[in-house]
Amino acid sequence: MRITELFEAAPIRLDLSRGGMMTIPMHSDEVIEPTRTITLKGFGKREGTAASRFIQAWEGSTEHSMFNPNHRMHGMAAVEVKQVGTDTVRISDIMSNTRGEGSRAMKELCWLADKYDVEIELSAMGYGKTPTPRLVGWYQRFGFEPLASDWEAHLQPPRARDSIDEYKPDSVDMKREPKYPDED
Repeated sequence: MRITELFEAAPIRLDLSRGGMMTIPMHSDEVIEPTRTITLKGFGKREGTAASRFIQAWEGSTEHSMFNPNHRMHGMAAVEVKQVGTDTVRISDIMSNTRGEGSRAMKELCWLADKYDVEIELSAMGYGKTPTPRLVGWYQRFGFEPLASDWEAHLQPPRARDSIDEYKPDSVDMKREPKYPDED
C-alpha cells in the first residue's frame, strides 16, 4: 500500500507530546494491515533555539570546573562550549590528562549535536605533545571536516633556519554537521 493510500483510507491523530515530534498513527480497517506510525521532525512547540537547547542539555550533563569558570567537566575532561548562532555551537577548548576522557566528552557533544540538530565548529590547534595534524585526525574521527581545502599546507613543521620561537603552529578551522540516524 502506498503512503497516499494510507492517508486516504485511515483516520489520522496527532500526538504533539513527544518533545516537538509529530506522530501520526494510521490505522487501517483491514485485518492484515498493521498500525503504522510515521514520525516527522520539526513540529510542536519548542523552547529556545536548537543551540540553546544543546547548551542547556550539555550543562545538565556536566559539572562546573573549579579551575576555569568557562569550562564544564565531563568526567576528567574540561570543555568550553559556547553558542555562536541559533543552530551552531563552538568548542573553544577541550583538554584532559586522562586517556580516553576527551573522546568520551566528544562523543557526548556529538550525540547532543545530532539530537538537537546543531552544527559544531572549532579551531584545531595542537599544543603540548599533541601536534596540530594529529589533532585534526582526532577530530575527523568524530565527523569534523576542515573548512579550508589546502589545510595540509598550513601544517608544515618549521624549517631548520627558522627560530622555534618564531614558529607559531597554524590552527585548522573545522566543523561537524549534525548526523541523522539513516546517515553513516
